Formats: sequence, structure tokens, C-alpha cells
Amino acid sequence: MNSIILTDYKNIARTLDMCVRFNNKINEPIAYIIVDNSAEEFGRKYLYDNSIEYTPGAFGSKLVYTFTYEGIDFVLIDNAANAGYAIGNNVGASYAREKFKSEFYIFSNSDLDFPEEIDLGLVSGAIHEHPEIGIIGPNVLYMGQKRQNPRKFRGIWSQMIAGDFNSRWFHCKFNDKLNCLDPDPKEGNTDWVTGCFLIAAADKFHEVGCFDENTFLYAEEMIISKRMLAKGYTTYYLPQMTIVHNHQGVDNRKMRKILHKSMKYYYKRYEKTNFFLLGLSDVSFGITEFGYYIFHDLIKVKLLKKG
Repeated sequence: MNSIILTDYKNIARTLDMCVRFNNKINEPIAYIIVDNSAEEFGRKYLYDNSIEYTPGAFGSKLVYTFTYEGIDFVLIDNAANAGYAIGNNVGASYAREKFKSEFYIFSNSDLDFPEEIDLGLVSGAIHEHPEIGIIGPNVLYMGQKRQNPRKFRGIWSQMIAGDFNSRWFHCKFNDKLNCLDPDPKEGNTDWVTGCFLIAAADKFHEVGCFDENTFLYAEEMIISKRMLAKGYTTYYLPQMTIVHNHQGVDNRKMRKILHKSMKYYYKRYEKTNFFLLGLSDVSFGITEFGYYIFHDLIKVKLLKKG
């Protein structure tokens, strides 16, 4: 049975709701695996507080709870820490590999909507027709409108150095060019696809070493596509499947720092970018963050208070 894997951080009600809506749109059964990335057993506490019966078990050193919700069977893995996207999803994939023998994994966010029926047979068909496929990405619409797939690899100049100024000062008006969006969205091979709903051929995913656990959040989709490419496998855009992504963006200083760190790691490790450009990206990030702090957090806030 194929698997959908979701990492959850203290928002299991939303995660369960999304799974129910997803289940209503698919045409074949799938295993639901939720990895609880809280250190406080938030997932198990939610089950207990809402009188949802569960059966405890174990997977290696991890506690596992199986339960049924809205007629759907779930596996909840307690990761016992906020370990991030890569580690959490790797735990879920390891469980799926051992327990379900999945042909493919869907790594999914919980902030998604599904405007139409989802034919999972399209995924199996693409993998069988094109055995070189390692990753598949559907048509993803940001807030139901702007396309987020497919994407092209960009150099550090456009994606980080100019990209920092764009995201802070120009409100992402130039993202189509600077943030990798492919202007020619045809079905077939592409460079990479967004990680909010990323489908991986299970055998190839494990062959390339799964997600790189050196990142906490962000850049994982670029890295996994690079890992696939190094083994001769491709990333494939499948526009017949449409997903709506209701993501609100990187909207606080802490998350922007995490994004910068992950992107810098990607360029250093996978693009072999020189230290000068990596340092320049730090300078760009520092200038844009300082400027944003001065004009947004200080001046703008004070003007609003006066008004």
C-alpha cells in the first residue's frame, strides 16, 4: 500500500482534517502516517483529550499509536523532538518501507486543499512508464491562484543574493524569475518541485539516502532532486493533478534565518558555491533584515501607533 507521510508540530487537528479531505478525493486506499514532531507528545495527548481510542506500539526507539479517525486508519509516530522536515519525513518513510512496502510516498503539508478528484493511478502509471522517475510534483496553486510548480535550478546570485532584496523590498514581484519558477510548465522532466506535496518513488528515495538531515526546514526538495539526479533519476512534473497550497509565507525573523541557513547549506554542499559568494549571501541577508527591522519594525509600527 502506498503512503502519505505528514510531519506535525502541535497542529494535529488540522493535519487530521486535511487527511480526511484528501481521503475523500482519492480513488484508492493509502496508508496515513503522521510523525509527531513535538517534544511533549502533543499527538498522543490530543488523542487522549478527544477520547480517540488508540493502540500503543513501537518502531525501533519510537512510540507508535494506531487509531481510527473518521473511518480512516492512522499511524502516529512520536518523534519525541521537533526534529524538522527532513528527519521527521525520513522516520515516516522508514516506517512505510517496513510496514507497507509502498511503491511511492507522498510527503505532504497540512495546509492544502484539493479542488478536484485525485487519481493516484496517474502516479503509478508515470513511474511504470518512465522508470527513471525519482520525484513527481503536481500542479500546485498558491492560495488557489499562482502556480508553484515546476521549478528550475538557479544560481546563488538570483535565488539568494538578489532574492533576499526581492522578498523584503519588492514583495516578491520578481519571484517568477528569481525564485525558480519554470516559465514553460509542460508535463515531463523538470529540475525540482515544491515540497508541500512531493511524491517520491520509494525504492529510489531510499537508494539516494532519503532527505538530507542537515537541514531543519526548507531546501529539502531541491536537495532530494539533486540527490536523485546524481544517481541518474529525474524529477517529473504531473500537471493533471492539482493541489491548492494555503501557505502564508516566511513571515517572521526566526523562519527567515532558518530559510537562509538551509539555502546556504544547499549551495555549499550541492552546488559547490565558493566561499566569497556564500559570504556575500550573508551580507545580502544581513542588510535586508536590518533594513526591514528599521523601516518595518520601528518606523512603520511607530507611525501606526501614532495614527
